[in-house]
Amino acid sequence: AASVVTWDSAIGPLFTQKCLMCHGQSASGGLGLSTYADAMKGGASGVILITNDSANSLIIVKFESGKHVYAVLSPEELIQIKAWIDAGALEK
Repeated sequence: AASVVTWDSAIGPLFTQKCLMCHGQSASGGLGLSTYADAMKGGASGVILITNDSANSLIIVKFESGKHVYAVLSPEELIQIKAWIDAGALEK
C-alpha cells in the first residue's frame, strides 16, 4: 500500500523548512504553521485549507496565483500539499 502523507510524516517538516521563518513564532498575518492545530485554525485571512478540497484552499490558491511571493515551493512540494489536503489533511 502507498504510504499516506500526513502532517507528521511530511507536511509539518515541509512547513518547518519553508514557512516558519514568517509563520512560526511571529505568525505573520495571524497564521502560525508550527503545529497542525495552528495550520487548521488559519490566520487573519481565514482558514487556509479546506479538507478534501485543495482547489479552493487559500494556501493553494495563493501559491498558484503567485500572490505569495515570500516563500517558494517547488511544483513537487505544491503537488504534495494538494494531495495531502485532498486526502483529508490528516495529522497522523
